[in-house]
Amino acid sequence: MRPTPTLQERLDGRRDVFLDSAPPGIRKALLDNIQTMRGLRMVDHAKRAGSRAPDFTLPNQHGELVSLSARLARGPVALVYYRGGWCPFCSLELEALEVVRGEVEALGASLIAVSPQTAEATAKTARDRRVSYDLLSDAGSLVTREYGLAYVVDEVMRPIYASFGINLEQSNGDTRFLLPVPATYLIGADGIIRHDFLDENYMRRMEPSEMLDRLRAMAGAR
Repeated sequence: MRPTPTLQERLDGRRDVFLDSAPPGIRKALLDNIQTMRGLRMVDHAKRAGSRAPDFTLPNQHGELVSLSARLARGPVALVYYRGGWCPFCSLELEALEVVRGEVEALGASLIAVSPQTAEATAKTARDRRVSYDLLSDAGSLVTREYGLAYVVDEVMRPIYASFGINLEQSNGDTRFLLPVPATYLIGADGIIRHDFLDENYMRRMEPSEMLDRLRAMAGAR
């Protein structure tokens, strides 16, 4: 029996299909942009393991306010930053996280994913991806900026996004073209980030299996 593909294997497969189908000029621009993002070294200035996680209160897909501090009062939090439901790589990640949601909660942890999308776009993403954990709307990217993850989409990339039918201004309700560097933080109940995964290449994400392993270790250390 063929083993179940990892999340990164599925992401790599989607990357290959995506790039192979793109016109050469657009393919080059996408790859060049990833290198440009890496050159900015944003991960060096973002919140990392050992830092205290900034608290926040944001609405979820049901219009309910969710605060990080309230969730930490219950136990650890797996906090994921994603770009939006329009991103095919984010969609794969959100679906993969739904698969392990029960295991995350069985370890006494909460799973939260944040994007700069509006409340309406966030609710649509939750429906489309069939997500039952909390998807939070950080419209304006105020919280994302506190974590050092927000960046302005390069002007070269904006018409390319538009050519794929991606309207960031509508999705985010914001004209500043802000997106987050995709990131995963595993935060202890004391509010300290224990583990992180940040990558300027939005085609790479933390494996759900790694998340579970690290949460198990955190649970065993309590």
